[in-house]
Amino acid sequence: MKNSNKILLITLIVIVVFLTGMIITTRIILHNSSCKASAFSDDEFVQQKFSCEDFNSLKIYGRWSIDIEQGDDYSVIVYYPEEFSDRISVDQHSSNLIIDSNINWHSRRGIFRADIIMPQLESIEIVEGASISFEDFSCDHLNIKTTGAAEIKGRNSSINDLDMVCDGASYVNLRHSKIVNATLHSSGASRVELTMNGGKLSGTASGASSIVYYGEVAKQDIETAGAVSIRHR
Repeated sequence: MKNSNKILLITLIVIVVFLTGMIITTRIILHNSSCKASAFSDDEFVQQKFSCEDFNSLKIYGRWSIDIEQGDDYSVIVYYPEEFSDRISVDQHSSNLIIDSNINWHSRRGIFRADIIMPQLESIEIVEGASISFEDFSCDHLNIKTTGAAEIKGRNSSINDLDMVCDGASYVNLRHSKIVNATLHSSGASRVELTMNGGKLSGTASGASSIVYYGEVAKQDIETAGAVSIRHR
C-alpha cells in the first residue's frame, strides 16, 4: 500500500473513532441529565391549568417533560415549583401552543412538567432540551423539529407523512408507531428510530447521526455524509 493511501486510511480511522466517541459521550450526558432526580419535592410543586383551545402544534423552549395524549377536548396543565411561577409562560399564537421556561437549569436539577390533551397533532418543535412523549394519534402529516439534547417518543400512533429535522444530540423514538412515508434531515449526534409501513424513506444524514428503521419500505433514499449509521432491522 502506498504511503499516501496509508495516511488517508489512518486519517479516516481517526475521524471515525473521534465521531464515535462524541456520540457515546453525548448520549451518556443526555441519559444522565434525563435521569437526575428533581431538586424539589412534590410538596413544592403547584399545578396550573391554562384555557387554550383549537391548537394542533407545539413549540417548547427549555427543559420540560411533557406528556401528550389524544382526546376530543383540549387541556393544558403545567406543574412547577411555586417559587418559579413568574419564570414560565404558556401562550397561544393561532394554532400554535408555545410553552417556555425562562430559567437556567444548569444551576439547579429538575425540570418543569406538563400534561396536554388535544384532538389533532400536526407539529412539534423543541428548542434546547425538552422531553416529549405522545400517543394514540392518527396524523395525516406530522412535522418534527428538534435542536439540542431533545427527546421525543411516540407510541401507538399512525403517521402518513412525516417530515423531521433533528440536530445536535436529539433522540426521536417512533419505533412503536407506524409511518408510511418519512423525510428525515438528521445531523450532529442525533439518533432516530422508526417503524415504516411500506412507503418511502428519504432525506439526508450527516455528522455522526444514526438512523434505525423497522418494517418495510418501498424505497430507501437517504444521502449521507460523515460517520452516519443507517440500519434496517
